[in-house]
Amino acid sequence: MRAMTTVLNIVAAIAGLLAAWFWFQSARLKPPSELKGAAGYGGPVTVDTRPLVAFAQDSARLNKIAALWTAFAAFLMGVANMIGALSA
Repeated sequence: MRAMTTVLNIVAAIAGLLAAWFWFQSARLKPPSELKGAAGYGGPVTVDTRPLVAFAQDSARLNKIAALWTAFAAFLMGVANMIGALSA
């Protein structure tokens, strides 16, 4: 049982490192520097928000992956702790 607890702890640590990597990648994304638009003569201003939407989608995708890896790491740590408590 001790070996299984050790293996689960190691795998949980690796999952935590993967989560940290994805969150780091999410933090490194750069938002668009400018949004191009066109002003209508006396009418409303239109702005192309596609670059901003793409930025938000990329950030959300990376954050989702990081959150899933974090949940997996927490689950493994919980299982390892339960096994450790039951085998003591």
